[in-house]
Amino acid sequence: MTIISSTIKAGALATAIVSLSCLPGFAQNQKDEKVDLSALACKTVMTLSGTDRDTTISFIHGYLAGKQGKNEVDLAALTEATEAFIDKCLDAPKAGAVATMQALVK
Repeated sequence: MTIISSTIKAGALATAIVSLSCLPGFAQNQKDEKVDLSALACKTVMTLSGTDRDTTISFIHGYLAGKQGKNEVDLAALTEATEAFIDKCLDAPKAGAVATMQALVK
């Protein structure tokens, strides 16, 4: 891993964490500095606007890729999964966002 890619990953992670900490329902966790990703509902993600939603979806992608030990990203598959994620979240707003994405990326 190059220094540049490490820096990009660290910056993206920091941005995503800041975005997540601003989400309704997560603000109370700031003093504990913990976020329960399983509590993140699709509705919460879908009500975000602009870069906040994009960053949160990107964070979920990265979180799942990290759990799977992946170091490479197929951009076409990422785009396809993102579009399917948005459709599924709009259809089932109470569903867990991470679980919804996890079902789409294998």
